[in-house]
Amino acid sequence: MNDIDQIKNVDTTGEDLIILTGVPGSRWSHINKVLMADPTINRSDCNTTYRAHKGSYFGPFDNLRDYSKQELLDIFTQGFEHWNGKKIIKSHWFVYDLDYLAELFPKATIIGVYVPDDVAFRRWKAIGGFDIDYPDYSWFKDDKTMKYRIKEGNAYLLKFFTERGFHFKIYKNYIDMGNEANINITNPFTRNPPSDEWVVKSPLIAIYRDARPLDGRLLRRYLKKSSKFWEWIDDTTIALGKMKS
Repeated sequence: MNDIDQIKNVDTTGEDLIILTGVPGSRWSHINKVLMADPTINRSDCNTTYRAHKGSYFGPFDNLRDYSKQELLDIFTQGFEHWNGKKIIKSHWFVYDLDYLAELFPKATIIGVYVPDDVAFRRWKAIGGFDIDYPDYSWFKDDKTMKYRIKEGNAYLLKFFTERGFHFKIYKNYIDMGNEANINITNPFTRNPPSDEWVVKSPLIAIYRDARPLDGRLLRRYLKKSSKFWEWIDDTTIALGKMKS
């Protein structure tokens, strides 16, 4: 019996899972590469590389809540040759149902990667857009739909983390990010001093660990803050403001 067979019907809390998500163009695949610097990460899903996308990317999911925990585990295990070590489970579609994933896998580490809507779209187009080989972006249909989905996905992403008191920030050193996520990153990826170009290229990252109670007031307080951060979030702020907490 191989490792994948052994996990069938096993109820896991997700302690060995790193759930990674972000909208197209958010540079979340770069963060995925950074996380893989931890030698305990299971890299058995990396037998094929498409451009910057390493490992298995899951989805699309029309509605993640239609899947039970066991059904999702069955899907996830199919992307790996074995189930040893920490697994990075990646999907653009996770942004819509992070609360459900946190409920199913309460001990999982959830990492959200954010850049402003327009920056994400421009970068996604620059690296290939619908010509990207993997993952398959045909679900997004056209540029107009992609712009809408990026705005929508960013709004859900920010809502999930801020309502739970986990805020987005830029890490000047990815070792610090790894420490917060309990991941041993051996390459520091030290950044240059902030600049306009640096802000655009550097995603904001939030790390969800040790579940906290949901509090919609945290989102409202976060939206009211006056800072340079919100000056370049643009339409995402509007989208968040319209969402019910």
